[in-house]
Amino acid sequence: MNRGVTFSRRRAWGCAAMCVVAACAAASHHRAARDRFVANARQRALEAQLAIRIEGLAAFSDANLERRRGELAGARAQMSGQSEWEGFLRAVPTTWRVEAGVPSERGSYAVSRTTLSLVSPEPSDWPAVVDLVGSLEQVRGARVSRFEMRTRGDRQLRSVESVEVAAEVILYRSDPPSPL
Repeated sequence: MNRGVTFSRRRAWGCAAMCVVAACAAASHHRAARDRFVANARQRALEAQLAIRIEGLAAFSDANLERRRGELAGARAQMSGQSEWEGFLRAVPTTWRVEAGVPSERGSYAVSRTTLSLVSPEPSDWPAVVDLVGSLEQVRGARVSRFEMRTRGDRQLRSVESVEVAAEVILYRSDPPSPL
């Protein structure tokens, strides 16, 4: 007699097919989970980039733009118009030599350098020198960049040979609005 385990080929093939189906389902589940994880990671990275861009755009909010406009208006009010600077230069006494440099363009404004020289000033000319420097400092956007006196002689007898005032002025391309 033959005693042993009996089996059915049909059941064996059925079990093998079920194992294959279970393995495919597990693989499909793991692939879907990995795809969701990758998609979530991409979404988080995109959100982080957008958050950085949105934070950078906060500088362009209405309140910040109004503040920037106010700063720009204040800066423009500090600039001199071409007509204001030319009016100052026309008012310089004829005893002074005026050497105007070529303005260097910088966008919506230009920087002009001008040298004013007075040769052999007398002691009676000093109030005019002080007045000229004072009126120069009253022009918007202008400043004295250099003040130089050349002298000659010895310790006992020294005389002033020349006075030179170098000025820089920031010129707005068109006349700026008057300050409020």
